[in-house]
Amino acid sequence: MSLPRLSINRRVGVAMFYVAVVVLGVLSFRRLPIDLLPDIAYPKLVIYKTYPDVAPIEVERFVTERIEQSVARVPGVERVESITREGISLTVLNFAWGTDMDFAALNVREQLDQIRDQLPNPTDRPYVLRTDPRSEPIAAISVSGPNDLWALKDLAESVYRRRLEQLDGVAQALVTGGLEREIHVDVDLGKLDSYNLTLQQIKTALERSNVSSAGGSILQGRFRYPLRTLGEIQAVKEIEQLVVARPQLRRPRSRRT
Repeated sequence: MSLPRLSINRRVGVAMFYVAVVVLGVLSFRRLPIDLLPDIAYPKLVIYKTYPDVAPIEVERFVTERIEQSVARVPGVERVESITREGISLTVLNFAWGTDMDFAALNVREQLDQIRDQLPNPTDRPYVLRTDPRSEPIAAISVSGPNDLWALKDLAESVYRRRLEQLDGVAQALVTGGLEREIHVDVDLGKLDSYNLTLQQIKTALERSNVSSAGGSILQGRFRYPLRTLGEIQAVKEIEQLVVARPQLRRPRSRRT
């Protein structure tokens, strides 16, 4: 007997079968868990190593190539990619899906420890970073207005970021972009030579005059209050009045009679 003839002769049974399929589908859909950020471990590791003030060719030769040769022996590695810049080496390891990334990271660190003495600056160990989608920002908010970029960033740091961090479920809010306030000090080279001073002395004077440090504490009854010495520069005019150096007066020699 063919399937169409069976379906015609058993109309009630076929109808009940499809009703059961629909009911099971509805129940499964209602009980299906939904997660906005599921726990997904991307099979990827990033090795970050710095070699400051060195050209990309030397970084690739002494850092990137040695790291690639070492981590290529790690089980589960499918592809190795690298990016070399001035003073920075990035090596990306792509593993097969289903690889236990905890053991993979442990194997990578073991291979890096074996070539630690072969890399420049052995005290600076390479960093092994994992790509976690849960650490990515879930929302990006842009701020615009008639003010300049410095004022907008200051507003975002002092008002918007603090308000967002007070919301339930928000772990961290970061502010990127904008402008950082800087003060450029122009030095008159003619006066610098006439006073027999150097740029290093001016730099040292600026650093020493822009420091706040602890000043001890005061005990009053059962309470102890800490003291701070505020020495940070608050206005541009204070930089103009900064004392760079003081002349050393020679003491007159005493005459013996």
